[in-house]
Amino acid sequence: MKNLTKKILSLNSLFFVISLTASQFSFAHAGHDGFPGGGFGPGGDPDHQPRPPVYSAPLEVPRCNVDSNTSLNQRNVNLENILTFLERFQESAPKIKAFREMQARGEIVVEQLTDAIRNQTGSPSTVVATFQYQPREKLQHIYVNFDGDLGVVAIHFYHEMIHSLDPQLRSFYMEFDRRYDEIQAGIKAVYQLVADRLKKPLQQVSYSDFNDQDWKNLKNAKRFQNDGVWRIEFHAFSSQMVLISEMTSKVSCYNAYISDQDRTNGIHLIYTDIKQHLHFAYGLYEPGTY
Repeated sequence: MKNLTKKILSLNSLFFVISLTASQFSFAHAGHDGFPGGGFGPGGDPDHQPRPPVYSAPLEVPRCNVDSNTSLNQRNVNLENILTFLERFQESAPKIKAFREMQARGEIVVEQLTDAIRNQTGSPSTVVATFQYQPREKLQHIYVNFDGDLGVVAIHFYHEMIHSLDPQLRSFYMEFDRRYDEIQAGIKAVYQLVADRLKKPLQQVSYSDFNDQDWKNLKNAKRFQNDGVWRIEFHAFSSQMVLISEMTSKVSCYNAYISDQDRTNGIHLIYTDIKQHLHFAYGLYEPGTY
């Protein structure tokens, strides 16, 4: 696969948090769903609406203690803190076991989410964790902002961990890697038709230039990645919501903590309608509905 320039990335963004570099795919889990662009659009073009990936710590919210030794407000956590916390819950415990086994086999690396990684993956400052997969090397990374609250970081890490355990993700991206040139050519052809019709340079074509037929053409050109990414993200968000349901039933102040994070820092952890969220935040359409 070719290296993607910013220009091609803006034409071929799979959804608002996916970025592609040489044989590398990234998922970033944002603290809110306001970052523009992605999917089929409409939305911002990251080339023209840059979001400096400079992290600033969220404001503190009222304390929620799990027990005498653990607080959701605990900051500057490490991976073992997160894994041990998630092992408390029936939903996540077996997945943590599988993750530990994968880690022991050297199949995944977890590191601090730095500003350099934010730049590399195009992740805004609200992103708490991001998953990166290199299909040819069969190498997986999860980058985590360990500086945040345990109660937030653990949930975002869990979402990315679900990606790392998902065989559907790996098979999808191996196939995407194989078909990349074909898909890219199809997407470029849609933009070229718009450019020719409007008699303007390809580089100046934007979503605002599209008519109804252009949108249909773009949806068809992006169908493979839309459907694959939609299924992958629906699986991860569904798993996340099952875990949060258990968490809030076992930790009495977790619901209030989540509400406080949403209200104070704009960090959303609960999505009551995942399909709607995938459409409006990621620009994705449910397979078979378009």
